[in-house]
Amino acid sequence: MQIRNEAFKVQNEERVRQEAEQIQLLRIQKHDAELEQQANFEAQLAEKNAKEIARKSFYKPVAGCESDNQNRDLIKCGNDYARSNKKFEENWAKNN
Repeated sequence: MQIRNEAFKVQNEERVRQEAEQIQLLRIQKHDAELEQQANFEAQLAEKNAKEIARKSFYKPVAGCESDNQNRDLIKCGNDYARSNKKFEENWAKNN
């Protein structure tokens, strides 16, 4: 009887240890998933920032469309910006 009780105790302790191990493994997996999600978010943000910096350096307004020109032709300048932006997007897609 004592041997059976001891064996039951050992089995119970092993089961508790395995359950604790499983809980810890789930915590680690959850933490790893959160880290991966954060890394993906940061990578997307860095990509977005890099693209905006590249876009700003790519666009050079035609004469008369400078941002400080109060008398600029908004239609002409808007069309110029749209054409430039389209070219930028095409180049960005090819190079990235």
